[in-house]
Amino acid sequence: MTVTDPKFDGHLTAWPSGTTRPDSSNLNWTTGTTVADLVTVPVGPDGKVEFANLGWGSAHVVVDLFGYLG
Repeated sequence: MTVTDPKFDGHLTAWPSGTTRPDSSNLNWTTGTTVADLVTVPVGPDGKVEFANLGWGSAHVVVDLFGYLG
């Protein structure tokens, strides 16, 4: 995951769809930075992953899929 051009400090959380959002973050950033991190997240029962920007304001998020384990 990569966050770029955030308007405020914040953090991003990713988790399997259909489950409760965790209280921890996967990626943290400060205003105006571009930050990347390798994150492994299981897919939910429907094959999807959910993301939440838990910061203030907006940020662009880039997600690359490297593989899938079934």
